[in-house]
Amino acid sequence: MKIKLIFSVFLTVLLLGCEKEDEISPVNAAFEINNIDNLYIQTSVEMTITGEGQKFVIWPGDETHVWAEQVDHSNTGISTEGRKTFTYIYRAPTSYTVTCVASSTGDFGQDFNQDITQLDITVSDSIKSFKSFSFFKPKADGEIVNDSIFITICDTEDLTSVRARFSLSSIYSSVTVDGVPQVSRVTRNDFTQPVSYTITAFDGSTKDYPVIVTTVSCE
Repeated sequence: MKIKLIFSVFLTVLLLGCEKEDEISPVNAAFEINNIDNLYIQTSVEMTITGEGQKFVIWPGDETHVWAEQVDHSNTGISTEGRKTFTYIYRAPTSYTVTCVASSTGDFGQDFNQDITQLDITVSDSIKSFKSFSFFKPKADGEIVNDSIFITICDTEDLTSVRARFSLSSIYSSVTVDGVPQVSRVTRNDFTQPVSYTITAFDGSTKDYPVIVTTVSCE
């Protein structure tokens, strides 16, 4: 009789436990992107979580972190790991769709709930600088100081048809002289006259780099 009573109590407790609901924390995948109208490559884009959830994962939307509803993307999202602020650096100027997923799991791990929010952003590029500059033919080293390029060359060299060798800091910018597109080691310019290179960034902004040539005796 005693054994039957213990078993009856155990069964009642078990049934009551099974009837208890699996409580899930509320989820809301809301987030904001700071300074959203002025986003640029190579600078930190700051995102702030404003929603609710136990876990937040962000897909920045570039080629390595793209959200796809029907694809196994478990390894392409970036967990915020409890942080309310998340930063990301974009490498290319274009439009992106940023996806934030908030999720919560029930107390007993039986139920799962999630919410998805997306924001479209445009990342631009304002970089307009030289990485290097020199004369290719005739040869002479150049030094970039602030917004000017300084070159010292022998006074016996012909400066009427000089080809410059240069590289730009951004592959998305272009360079001209008096409106003529310049190609490193190809385009010729007359440096007996003032020459100024204009770099145009992806966002359309420009910057001028005058070339100051000093001739010296090399005898």
